[in-house]
Amino acid sequence: MKKRSLTLLQKTFLAVLVVSIPLIIVFLYNYNKNTKYIKEDAIRDLANAESVYEGLIYQFLEKAENRVQDFSSDGYIKDEAQKILEGQKSSVKILSDYISKNKLTLDNAINTISIMSLDGKVLTSTNTSTIGNDFSSEEFFLRGKDGISAASSENGTSGLTEIVASAPLANISTGTPIGVIASFIHTSELNKVLEKTMTGEHDIEHGVLPLTEEKDDNIEVYLVNYNKRFIIKPVFVRDEVLNLKVDTLPVNKCIKSNEEFAGFYKNHRNVDVAGASVCLPQMKWVLLIEADTNNILAHTKEIGRNIAITAFIVAGIIAVLFTVFYEVVVKQIRKISVGAEKIAGGNYNITIPIESGDEIGMLSRSFNKMASDIDRRTTALEESEKNLNEAQQIAKLGSWDWDVVKNILYWSDEIYNILGLNKGEFTITYEAFINYVHPDDRELVKRTIHDALYNKKAYVVDYRILLRDGREKIVHGQGVVAFNDMDEPIRLLGTIQDITERKKMEMFQLELQRKYEELINSLNVGIFNVDVAGNILEINNACVSMAEAPSREELVKHNILDLLRDRNKFKEIVDRLSKGDIIRDEEIEFITLKGNKIWTSVSTILKKDKKGNTYLGGIIENITDKKAIEDQLKHSQKLEAVGILAGGIAHDFNNILSAIMNYGNLLLMKRGGDETTKKFAEQIVSASEKGASLTKGILAFTRKQVINPQVVDLNEIIERTEKILMRLINEDIEMNINLADRALNVNIDEVQIDQILMNLATNARDAMPNGGKITIGTSLYEINGEFIRTYGYGNPGSYAMISFADTGIGMDEETIKKIFEPFFTTKGLGKGTGLGLSISYGIIKQHNGFINVFSELGNGTEFNIYLPLTTQEAKERKPIEVITTISGSETLLLVEDNSLVRDTTRVILEEYGYKVIEAVDGEDAVQKFNKNKDNIKLIISDMIMPKKSGKEVYEEIKKISPDVKVIFVSGYTADQIKTKDISEDGISLLFKPITPNKLLKKVREVIDSPNNPKFGLKA
Repeated sequence: MKKRSLTLLQKTFLAVLVVSIPLIIVFLYNYNKNTKYIKEDAIRDLANAESVYEGLIYQFLEKAENRVQDFSSDGYIKDEAQKILEGQKSSVKILSDYISKNKLTLDNAINTISIMSLDGKVLTSTNTSTIGNDFSSEEFFLRGKDGISAASSENGTSGLTEIVASAPLANISTGTPIGVIASFIHTSELNKVLEKTMTGEHDIEHGVLPLTEEKDDNIEVYLVNYNKRFIIKPVFVRDEVLNLKVDTLPVNKCIKSNEEFAGFYKNHRNVDVAGASVCLPQMKWVLLIEADTNNILAHTKEIGRNIAITAFIVAGIIAVLFTVFYEVVVKQIRKISVGAEKIAGGNYNITIPIESGDEIGMLSRSFNKMASDIDRRTTALEESEKNLNEAQQIAKLGSWDWDVVKNILYWSDEIYNILGLNKGEFTITYEAFINYVHPDDRELVKRTIHDALYNKKAYVVDYRILLRDGREKIVHGQGVVAFNDMDEPIRLLGTIQDITERKKMEMFQLELQRKYEELINSLNVGIFNVDVAGNILEINNACVSMAEAPSREELVKHNILDLLRDRNKFKEIVDRLSKGDIIRDEEIEFITLKGNKIWTSVSTILKKDKKGNTYLGGIIENITDKKAIEDQLKHSQKLEAVGILAGGIAHDFNNILSAIMNYGNLLLMKRGGDETTKKFAEQIVSASEKGASLTKGILAFTRKQVINPQVVDLNEIIERTEKILMRLINEDIEMNINLADRALNVNIDEVQIDQILMNLATNARDAMPNGGKITIGTSLYEINGEFIRTYGYGNPGSYAMISFADTGIGMDEETIKKIFEPFFTTKGLGKGTGLGLSISYGIIKQHNGFINVFSELGNGTEFNIYLPLTTQEAKERKPIEVITTISGSETLLLVEDNSLVRDTTRVILEEYGYKVIEAVDGEDAVQKFNKNKDNIKLIISDMIMPKKSGKEVYEEIKKISPDVKVIFVSGYTADQIKTKDISEDGISLLFKPITPNKLLKKVREVIDSPNNPKFGLKA
């Protein structure tokens, strides 16, 4: 039987009917729903109102706490409370009057203010009847000891329930607790605040607006304590009794479980109400706000009627709209739906008719365009897939897609080719794929896949696969993980590429590179590549070792300019190479990363890399030791030359000085009473002593003379030497002395330091032929690690520094390098020996000091001398010695080949009573001793003489008279005397020039000794 099809009108009517039935259901549902909403809104409104009252209560309590906190910070209250505790009874009334007058009047809500000791006893109060009461068990007291708080009390000052705000009192000096201050407030004050809000009165003081513009008599607000008694009665109910028990559901929930409640229940009058509660555990209160249920649901009937009318109207509109929608929309969409099904079936040539210009027509046009785009893109995709397969085949790279959840794996054709499989004979699974991985690499692949899926690490791995025929291939796997909304892995997509040939080539290249690097790094010679800006490109281990770098990576971070002693040297080399010069065995000084100086031999050429960039490639050899040996040899040769010269002139020079010194002393002896003669004679003696010191200085530099150090203040030396230096320089040269404002005690040979200053002054004078300025200064200087790294020498410690600067012509860098070398001079022929600064350098080194020089052409020169400070006290300067030695009458044999020395020595000895027999050489001495052997008590003999030496004379005379006593004197150095085997124990030896005082003392000492003592060598 054929089903009867309904007409469009019937369908429309049926649709309206169908729509109407739900409207009836909706009406009934909405009526109940609205009733429920009204109840919920009522509860919500009550809860909102309740939050306002809760805020008022907490605001009220906070105000009380702030007020009592202010009281507790009053220094006067603290001070008087401390006095009460200390037993001053008068302070009880004083403090009571003070808080009554100055604190109680600040807030009308406060009934009483009391101050308690730490044991809870009331010390004083605005209510004097409570003084002495014990509140130690009250919660407000216990809380107040620990901090600022508010609590409820039924045992307060008034006997009624009160709000008590309390705070600790601390000693004003030490800050230690001394008691508690509390303010007692009637709950009626809180009630007033709540009433103002309910009645619509604005309370600016509390900052709260009323709930409504008019009061609502249907709402009750009240507070109940944990004893279920009213704290504050309902605001608009005048006949409630405060001691009425409130045993309702919200109260019980707060008391038992501190649980707040909002809903419908029976109140304390057994009336159905909607209410909400707030638990105030701090105060042990429950805040309740309630409204009568009947009043809440009064508008329900009216709402129901309105809903019915609305539902009827809506149903009619729906019916009309449904009819229009069917005619205008549904029919058109059905046509589009048919066309869409055809497109989905793969017929992209379908065209949907466009019958209107509205949205339906736009939708039709969009479907037609979509069909055209899909047709075009499908063709392009097929072409792209074809190209992709060809590219994968060329690159030996296949793609795969693994559905982790369903364990479905897709491979592109190239993966089958890589594995040597036919597409139709292999079922693709994860497990099957793992079986083709080399057994030694399976765990690596599994772990990498697991880390990618569950640890979100990158899936990148190289591994081996094992083909069916036993061949191995190396493949590179790479992929990404897709996650769902739960952050769980659902797919792993990636590629596999056959890199077997590439790996073989890489291994071959790595092996070649390893052998090359082993060869390069085994060389003791450094190999380097540096670009023209000085950036280090490549180096071997020898370069790292030379530069004292911790690693090759660390050294590459530096520019070659950072290591060069002369930064301009690199530019010079680049310029020379650019001009075609050859750099071979170039000696260049470097500074290592540890600050040490090294000399290197560098050979380099210019090269270009593949990009056309120019760089320097070459080799470098550390020749520091070789350079040091060469320099040491040169220095030794120069020192030897100086030594030979010094030793050669020492004898004759010392003889001349001996004569000058003796004549000066004779003048002092003969004409010492004449001040002018005495002054000149002392200058002669002083000059001869300095001349002797000059000889010693030369010998000291060549290690042929010991120094005689004494602790002196360096400032005093500069002051005494100033006059001598002024005589050395020209009148057109200005000299300024800037001495430190403290003593600089140093252990030095004073005469030798004078010699240094004279050398520097002479050089400065010669450097300023047209006049200039010399500045000499002293200061305290600390040598530290930075100084040592900068100059390459020095020992940490405190030093006295002499700064000697001139404004002369200056020196260039090459001259500065050679300035301290023996025989090096910048002066013309015959104007300098080249020994002055060499001697100065040697003297300073013997004093464990240091010297450096700073100079530029045309800008003068400055020498800085560093001498170690000593903590010893400086010795007082001794005056020039005047002969005080006792005289004698013995007969002496004086053997001296120099007539001036012999004559002056004889005169001095005779002046003091000795009889002197003179001998001009060794043979003459032996003959005269034979003639006068019974009278001669002592022989004074030069060591080096013609015909017979002093030792030969002594040995021959000793055969005649074994007990003969002798004093040897010599102008040669002790080193020369030892070399000629002239020294012998048991004799006295004095070195020229000899002061008369020293000679006479030694003569007396030897004669008076019972035996010839072993004096050894004397300076």
